[in-house]
Amino acid sequence: MPKWRLLGATLSLVLFGAALLALHHLLAEVHLADVLARFRATSPVSVALALVCVAGSYLALTGYDVLALRHLGKPMPYPRAALASFTSYTFSHNIGLSLITGGSIRYRIYSAAGLSATEVATLTGLCALTFGLGVSLLLALALLLEPSVLGAADKLPAAANRLIGALLLVAVTGYAIWTGVRRAPIRLKDWSIASPGLGMTLAQFALGAIDIGFAAGALYLVLPPDVGIGFAGFVGIYVAAMSIGLLSHAPGGLGIFEAVMLLALPGAGQAGLFGALLVYRCLYYLLPLALAAVLLSWHELHLRRAALGPVTLAARRFAHAIAPPVIGAAVFAGGAILLFSAATPALAQRVALIKVAATIETRAGIIQLVDIFGAQVVDVSQTAMTIELTGTEDQIDSFVNLLRPFGIKEMARTGRVAMLRGN
Repeated sequence: MPKWRLLGATLSLVLFGAALLALHHLLAEVHLADVLARFRATSPVSVALALVCVAGSYLALTGYDVLALRHLGKPMPYPRAALASFTSYTFSHNIGLSLITGGSIRYRIYSAAGLSATEVATLTGLCALTFGLGVSLLLALALLLEPSVLGAADKLPAAANRLIGALLLVAVTGYAIWTGVRRAPIRLKDWSIASPGLGMTLAQFALGAIDIGFAAGALYLVLPPDVGIGFAGFVGIYVAAMSIGLLSHAPGGLGIFEAVMLLALPGAGQAGLFGALLVYRCLYYLLPLALAAVLLSWHELHLRRAALGPVTLAARRFAHAIAPPVIGAAVFAGGAILLFSAATPALAQRVALIKVAATIETRAGIIQLVDIFGAQVVDVSQTAMTIELTGTEDQIDSFVNLLRPFGIKEMARTGRVAMLRGN
């Protein structure tokens, strides 16, 4: 088992490193200003329609849990199932490692409702199966209906893509027939579960296809007009990019999803397409993540309301007592500072360029630090990454100290650049 885990981790790092190199190559001639221009040029109507698709996708995802709970004989009120599904999928989409992140959130919510750890694990597996069936069905149909379009991604002739699509369709049809005729429970050592049955299997196909179709539609609606591809073919490319991103275990397939989309749609302007992908990231990942964080916090406070009641009351009374003197002191201190400085506060920033040694094993850790500090990677080679950071002296010092274990090859820093605030 440790060997398989090591192999999986190595494959994930290889995919992530390859995606970074591919993005660097594909975006070498792309300017940030062009990407941001496309980001800002997305019409409000397209954004509104894409948000409708996002809502439809997450609504279908809640059906995964509802269906699985019914199959387990543990039906629950829809609001609880929807909360568990939405929050678990949203966090796993953004953090990655869906079985761990999504499974832990589901266990937190469902265990309070009486489900055991085994039942939650089984439910998580059924939801993963629903997603897999939807992916398989849509990919099979896309390969059969638009084999030439997908050839731009997999570099296979149309006949080969049709053959793969046909084989995949035969496989999912065979699975549906098997679930229709099997009556005995499925057993694995001490674990067993009732056979899904044809009705549940067809519902899984439908929910999975609806979820992925809406998710693909959210991106399709914000694509630049020069993409020139029909929705059926685009769904196939989207499914392929999403599947490869999931295999990498990178958060939300970050970098990998974008690289596959850029490679599969060579006819589109790279800056416009990358800008559309940023819009999609905001709509499908970041906005739901913010909502899920609020809902999960509300759920935790609701669970602990009785325990927190006396503490909250005491804290409120204490805050009412100390608020007037604290606010008065803060206003006095602020006025004194402005009075003696005879000027409004200034903005002071520094810029640093840092070249750090980077291998396949360490790239992911460096990228995480870049994201945390709001820096940006400006150059990537096989053995190094060059990073630009704008911030205060303390921020840059902290960033440099965290990068030292990776091996800093070269560094250049500007002096302090300041400007007064306001007019």
